[in-house]
Order: sequence, then structure tokens, then C-alpha cells
Amino acid sequence: MGQTCGRRRATRDDAWWLEATPDERARPSWRTRCTAPSHGGRREEVSVDRANGTKLRIVAGAIAAVAAISAAAWTGDAQQRPRGEAAARGARPAVDPEADRHLRAMSQYLAGLRSFRVDADSSLEVVLESGQKLQYLASSRVSVRRPDRLRSERHGALADLTLYYDGDSITLHGRRANLFATADAPRTLDQAIDFARDELDIEAPAADLLMSDVYRTLGAEAASGTYVGTAEVGGVNCHHLAFRGRSGSDWQLWIQEGATPLPMRYVVVSTDVRSQPQFAVDLHDWQTNAAMSDAEFAFEPPPGAQRIEFRRVLEERRAQGQGAPRTR
Repeated sequence: MGQTCGRRRATRDDAWWLEATPDERARPSWRTRCTAPSHGGRREEVSVDRANGTKLRIVAGAIAAVAAISAAAWTGDAQQRPRGEAAARGARPAVDPEADRHLRAMSQYLAGLRSFRVDADSSLEVVLESGQKLQYLASSRVSVRRPDRLRSERHGALADLTLYYDGDSITLHGRRANLFATADAPRTLDQAIDFARDELDIEAPAADLLMSDVYRTLGAEAASGTYVGTAEVGGVNCHHLAFRGRSGSDWQLWIQEGATPLPMRYVVVSTDVRSQPQFAVDLHDWQTNAAMSDAEFAFEPPPGAQRIEFRRVLEERRAQGQGAPRTR
């Protein structure tokens, strides 16, 4: 696939404008475009700012906290179609039945929650032109109240941002620069996630975990799946599952044993990139069916906050041919 990075003019992406200082936004610079992993073939682009040492920005990475708790699922559409005599005996599943069972249980359990809050510690691997790999750490908190509320906070070197979705609009607030952008959004969380990705270029490795039916949404991505066994993650006994994707990514998932099958660890590797960068996250302190008020999901601009427009940023990016890649 060639190198993971290529040199070109800096982009003014959403996360850049929300996180940069006024001096940084006014000063053009050259950056190196790098690839970082995401689920379902949606690779994050990372920019290394040549004028500012090793400063990196994720393209529209404002909901990386959401990405941090993603998982994969399987449906019957992701089955091999045997030929000849094997076809007469019926299709043989490409996903191990036990792996399928645990994924389905996790999906159904998450879908049945009225609300949840989870903390996460993640590492994002980016690859420079030289082949050198850098790991960037972040801590995140995601709050969801179905069917139409989301708040995602991320703290780390790449971004210090909060996303708010209140059923009517999506707002991103960059705390360092105290800038925010707001856009009208669809009325359900499922639709809002698609809207953020497709219309606002807010890309996440796998925000599909927050969909109302994760099993159906992500099933088509699995080409095969294996039940590896049991393992302990953060003191919790888990089922360890491993999947090969159809669109350039492999992923592993550790699901808590017992009556509360929550995802506890998630790892995704971009296999269609020669350097195969990896994203990993450990999930902890789950609060299921937690009480959440409307105020938690409503954005109130802090003193001195300045508003910028999503459209201005997107139009400039698209005019330069730098929109995020699409896989669906």
C-alpha cells in the first residue's frame, strides 16, 4: 500500500481549528499526513506539523472518545458461501458460533440499557514517513442516554475536546482554544452518528458501538471470527474474541463474563496499511442505567468562547480535495 504518510499542504480540519491557538491558525505550515487505525476501514488521518515540532492533530478527532469504546458484531450476511457438494449441505459460518454468541449477547445487552457512562484509557499509534511509530495516550468519558443524547469528553495530547448531542444539535468544544462549532442534527442517536461522520467529517474508529443494533450495524464488516478463550482484563474475567475484517482491519474484543457482557478491552489493527498501526482501549468504571439530566448533554459556551462554523472548515477542506475518505 506504500508509505503511510505523504507530504502536502496543511489542512484546516475541525479539530485543528477548535484546538489551535489564534497564532497557529493564522500561520500556514507543512505537515506530514499519517495513517492511524480505525474499525470498518475508516482510517483516521493524523497530521504532523513541521513548523511546530511533533504536534499531531487527528482529522475531526473530536469524538475519539466514542471510538475508544467500540466493538464489532456479526450477522448471517457475513457467512462463507461454499460451492459444489458443500453448498448442498448448507452454508458453513465464517464466524465461530461461540464468538457469534458472545458478540450477540454484548450487543443485546448494550441495546437494552436506557443509559450508560464509561471511562476509557486508549493508545493511538501513528506512523511517520520514516516508518517510526509513535503512541499517543488519552483518557475519555462517554455518556449515552437513549434514544437521543450523547456526551463525549477526551483528554490527551492529540485533542482536548468535548462533543455534545442533545437531540437537536451537535456541538464540538475545543477547551484549549475555547472555540466551538454547532450544527443542527437528526433526532435520534443512530442518525446523528451517521450525520456527524458523513456530513461533518467527524470520523471515529467505530462509533457504531453506540448504535441501537450493534450486531446488525457491524456484522457485514466481519469476514471471519474466532473464540480465543478466556482472559483477565483489569481484574475482570472476559471472553476473548478475534475477528478479521472485510475492509482492511482486524480487531479483538474482550467481553465480560456473566450476566453483564460489557466490552472491557478493544484492539483494532489497520491491515491494509503496510505499517499496520494499532488502536487499543481499556474500558472501566461502567455505570449502567445511570441517572442523567438533560443539562449534561446541553452545551453552554464558557466565558470568552468563540464560535466558528463547521461549513467554513468543510468547504475549505473539500475545495482542496482533502475530505475524509468514505467507505460507505
